This record gives sequence, C-alpha cells and structure tokens, in this order.
Amino acid sequence: MPLKPNGSVDEDAAEENVVGEISDIAAGSTKSKTFDLELGGEYTIFCNIEHEAVTGTNGGSDTDYVSHYKNGMVATLTVSANN
Repeated sequence: MPLKPNGSVDEDAAEENVVGEISDIAAGSTKSKTFDLELGGEYTIFCNIEHEAVTGTNGGSDTDYVSHYKNGMVATLTVSANN
C-alpha cells in the first residue's frame, strides 16, 4: 500500500483499489456495512485515523501525528468465491 511519510495509507494513491469505506467510528461504538466482493481473494482492512502524539525529543514537547495503520490496526481477509 502506498504510505505517507507519517505511516498512514495514502488514500488518494490507493483509490483505484478501494472496495469501500466506513466513516470514523467513535471509541466504544460499533458500525457495520456490507460490501459486494464479487471475486474471491485477499482483501486488506485497516484504520487510517491519525492522532496527535506529543514527543519529548531534545527536552521539548513536539507534536507528531501517529497513524493507527502504522501501529498495527490492519488485517487481511481471505474471501472465497461464491459458486
């Protein structure tokens, strides 16, 4: 997947391979959505939310943005074709 410098997925560069999207989900809540996956194969799901993280480099308090994807919120689904 194409990544931005902060480790989040560059959604503009990956647009041609996107099957669908679910809008942001608040902590502690759930959402569901059905996607029509016509072909069997592997599909990657991931969280692309970025959040601020304060780092104390060189004794300061710099703000950096951390990607949930970079921190491991990603999974691969294997889909079997429906015969």
